Amino acid sequence: MNYYIVVPRESDPSYKNSMDHIEHLKSRYGDLMTIKTKTLKYIWDNENKKYVKKGNVDGEIMLEAMALSDNLDVVAIMSGDSDYKILAETLMSKGKKIFFVGYENTMAWELRQLQHIYLNRFSQYILVGQNITKAPAEAGVPLLLKSLYSIVNNMSNQTVDNTPL
Repeated sequence: MNYYIVVPRESDPSYKNSMDHIEHLKSRYGDLMTIKTKTLKYIWDNENKKYVKKGNVDGEIMLEAMALSDNLDVVAIMSGDSDYKILAETLMSKGKKIFFVGYENTMAWELRQLQHIYLNRFSQYILVGQNITKAPAEAGVPLLLKSLYSIVNNMSNQTVDNTPL
């Protein structure tokens, strides 16, 4: 699994938290994922007289997914961004199974027409340590995968809020 994250410059107040988050992911999920970083862009907005922060990792994610597509059976995209619809359609045309993972209140309507999972609808099934609790959004997919693999036999015909998982 690849996890893409943008890193602010050291002078940005969010830099320390970002680096702490990356270290936490490496130590806890390093065996499940490759962390790919990109420098956050600061674009001056003349109209509003302030910097706008842009991550711009969509292109890298799409290119990598296409480059690896011959070796993939299923692609899970943890995003609600409609920019990924074209990636999903392209991969599906190659016979790949695609689904989106995100939260109901941030999933674009275009992605709701495709296979998707709302994390908020079954957070009680996502395990953290020895306790069942809500998963942090940033680590949702690794927690989701670990949990689903461990309880898949018990969940195969279950629904949450009358919605199939």
